[in-house]
Amino acid sequence: MKSILIFFICILLFLSPFYVQGMGLRGGLLKDEIFFEPGLERTYSYHFATNAGFTQDYEGYVRMHDSAVDLTPYVELSQYYWEDVPTGAQMSFSATLKLPDRLDTPGIYEIRPGITETQNKGGGAMGVRTAAEGRIIIIVLHPDNFIEAEFSAPNANVNSSTKFTFFVRNLGEPDVNIRGKVDIISVDSPMILGVTNTETVLVPSTHEQYIRAPFNTTGLKPGSYKALATLFWGNNISRFNKTFHVGTKNVVLKEYTKDFRTDAINKMMVTVESGWNDKFKNVYANVRVFDEIGQVKKEFRTVSTALNPWNSNIIEGYFDTAGFSPGIYDASIAISFDDGSNFHDVQFNISETAKSIVVDAIPEDTIKEDNIWITILLVAVVVLLLAVAGLLILMLKRR
Repeated sequence: MKSILIFFICILLFLSPFYVQGMGLRGGLLKDEIFFEPGLERTYSYHFATNAGFTQDYEGYVRMHDSAVDLTPYVELSQYYWEDVPTGAQMSFSATLKLPDRLDTPGIYEIRPGITETQNKGGGAMGVRTAAEGRIIIIVLHPDNFIEAEFSAPNANVNSSTKFTFFVRNLGEPDVNIRGKVDIISVDSPMILGVTNTETVLVPSTHEQYIRAPFNTTGLKPGSYKALATLFWGNNISRFNKTFHVGTKNVVLKEYTKDFRTDAINKMMVTVESGWNDKFKNVYANVRVFDEIGQVKKEFRTVSTALNPWNSNIIEGYFDTAGFSPGIYDASIAISFDDGSNFHDVQFNISETAKSIVVDAIPEDTIKEDNIWITILLVAVVVLLLAVAGLLILMLKRR
């Protein structure tokens, strides 16, 4: 069932550009990132495909994206206007970049050559005009030491090894030596619980580098910690502060339904949360409800779920209260996860006025899962048929 669904989705994703896009820009290099060189020249070949549904004009333009420095005079399009372009046509053009002999302001500048429709879809002030753009990114180096840096502190498990990572990009003209240091502290206390360092690495101008500081979590209890990182580059310092978690192989019971209606099949919602840095494949809850003398009066289990690292999920079960009188009942919830489990003593309130969710019958797990996949599959098939119909109409219009 799942493989069939994936097959239909792949076909849908393949056909969707033909069906839903108003226009699209294609070319051998839609995004180019280059370091400034005096007098550098480059030509970019593009073509745009239209799917407006009617004949119209298109116009080309060049703009800057999030930049106070205007480099648009250094890009020229081979054509700026197209008249009476039918839907489904593919129109070619090029953009030529000619940089000046010097640019005095260091930084990263993004030039966007683009094409836009001249008529609104839907008409009026609320209509939409589709546009498509290429990206030409110019990097002007700083004359002195200058870097861009990032720091990541991944979650880890108890008694395991991890690596803190610095990412450095040298945007200065000189080569630069870099090294990193990481202090580990509790989120509640400034006391240093561990220290780790990277090696010293030379990063040449225009290059980027990952440097890592290994760390073993042995001695740290499960919980949250802060990584206070210092990056030394040349005579400069950059600081970072990241929170990370050290986990133990456990699934925590966060919330659960406590109130149930008498003589009804009640839906029970159980919220579980992972405290582990790896994925749990099979998590479920086994529920027992006891009578006045401590004997098991009712037992049921929820559906199973996978649980991603540090995430939470809601799993569902069904409690049939037939034969239960109104009152407070002792119960236990056992959370099972892969090769482990934990137990929680709880109490349930059963009453005639409980605002719980009730159903007519307890659904089978497999039927429930199949129904979900069947629904998704049917929706995918309908959308696929619409996409195929749109493609056929487009092909007929082209002919």
